[in-house]
Amino acid sequence: NTLHVEGVEPRQQFSIIPYASTTADIARDENQTQIGVDLSWKPSPKLEVTGSVMPDFGAVESDRVVLNLTAMETFFEEKRLFFLEGNEVFETTPRSDMQVAMRTLTNEDFSTASRKVFTMDFIPTPISIVNTRRIGGTANQVSRPEGVTPLPGERDLPTELLGAAKFTGSIGNFRYGILSAFEDDVQWFATDSTGTDVNIEAPGRDFGVARLVYEAGATNRYSVGYIGTHTGGPLYNAQVHGLDAHYSTGNGRWIADLQLMRSDVDESTGSGALVDILFAPGPTRQHKIELEYFDDEIDLNDLGFQRRNGYSGAQYVFLYANAEKRGFMESTRGTVALRHHYNDDGKVIDSGIYWRNILALPKRNTVRTGFGFMPRRWEDTDSRGNGVYRVEERLWWSLVWSTDASKTFSYSFGANGEQENLGDWTDGLSAGVTIRPSDRIYADIEVDYKRRDGWIVYQGGRNFGSYHGADWQPRIKINWFIAPQHQLRLLLQWAGVRVDERGFFRIPDSDGSLIPAERSLDSHDFTVSLLTTQLRYRWEIAPLTDFFLVYNRGNALPNQVEKPIADLFQDAFQDPIVDSLVAKFRYRFGN
Repeated sequence: NTLHVEGVEPRQQFSIIPYASTTADIARDENQTQIGVDLSWKPSPKLEVTGSVMPDFGAVESDRVVLNLTAMETFFEEKRLFFLEGNEVFETTPRSDMQVAMRTLTNEDFSTASRKVFTMDFIPTPISIVNTRRIGGTANQVSRPEGVTPLPGERDLPTELLGAAKFTGSIGNFRYGILSAFEDDVQWFATDSTGTDVNIEAPGRDFGVARLVYEAGATNRYSVGYIGTHTGGPLYNAQVHGLDAHYSTGNGRWIADLQLMRSDVDESTGSGALVDILFAPGPTRQHKIELEYFDDEIDLNDLGFQRRNGYSGAQYVFLYANAEKRGFMESTRGTVALRHHYNDDGKVIDSGIYWRNILALPKRNTVRTGFGFMPRRWEDTDSRGNGVYRVEERLWWSLVWSTDASKTFSYSFGANGEQENLGDWTDGLSAGVTIRPSDRIYADIEVDYKRRDGWIVYQGGRNFGSYHGADWQPRIKINWFIAPQHQLRLLLQWAGVRVDERGFFRIPDSDGSLIPAERSLDSHDFTVSLLTTQLRYRWEIAPLTDFFLVYNRGNALPNQVEKPIADLFQDAFQDPIVDSLVAKFRYRFGN
């Protein structure tokens, strides 16, 4: 069945959006005024050209606070509109989308009417050749002179962009995309060995992406594509090439995706491959198999994202759903997942079976449960290349109950437990409330608490410590629509940890289970205090014509083991490493 609409003539679209912003950086004691322009031209539905000169992408958005003391990198999703629009042409595999990974492993019903609370435990991060968060992200090609130390927070600062351009479109059965961006020079505040203030400077990086896809098939759909990326920097250049193929039947019964990759980074080449096969015998059951292989030289991380290299493995997921009401159950859905990965030495580095279930109850209540069993494995990354140690078999469980989101007050309560690498239990509690006193204001208040026991944390060389203590992570989000087109938003996130060392271990010379070791310091106790706060006012004068006034404050405190955790929260607001006030105005001209 087809539907034809006659007499529709799409018109050419264009827009020019100049902007001006001024930033008072109180923490760095400097002021900056910036003027730029965003351009967009769409002569037809099959071609769109966008560009930005002196863009100011990151001034009005903030990332979540994440506590990560492992050797694995944290993934942050893209929020900048320039890179989000038309970005789908650069997505070569479903694995590049975090939402797809979450949907696959939880079978989550995002239309649920209860308070939105999702469990992300043991859900792998994306694998992508293009991760636009690298563009304008933290600088990774900076030479640091001997004896010179950057000030706290300097390494984590984003890099300003000089310009960016993007071309996307289609010709017949072909779709294409070209993306390029150029960073400004990097400047870090630092001190030398005598305590004198100095600057560390380095040229910025250049980025380029080229993408071509051929698609065919009226009922069953086929596609094959190529993608190439280039990152040029002062220390080295990096190129990645990828070929991808996709097939799906018209009824969605079979879906297959293939991705081949090869990287050339600083004269070191590597390769990898991904294969995904989905079989849906019916609307309530699906089977998915995911295969992956990465040699120990492949590196996508200059412009893409990969959590690690040097491994291979598989994952099988069974997804089920039952909308039939049974007794007190309105509906149920969930997944059973089996995962098994090896490193290049043949050691099992990730293995487990996980069950996740979502139970819809009367009055729009939802109960989410999870259980996992992880057999013994080897940990080969947290030592930062200093050995491999044995991890004991572990269990994980999670229970979250959430109430009707349409009410003035909606709640969620959770409890969870997870065995640490040597078998001790870390227990957690969570609670949240959404308050909607009117259609103009709402507030989300959440807190996560963990009582850590036997938490294994790297201590340099082949050494690890076992820690016991408290982990608090509160979050507050308030949106107030003061009047039509006027919004005030407050975000506050804090992660605070205070733990005592209860055991000191090292990896044996021949690898194996951790063995007791002599402490390298008098005390290995530590604290963590990470704060992000943003207060943002937005006046939407017209579509894409806005005035922003944004205050950002953030901190990462040094170790303060003599203080209780309540003082860590209070001190996080003192002497911040991020303390800025930004005013930005943009105005759209166009049809």
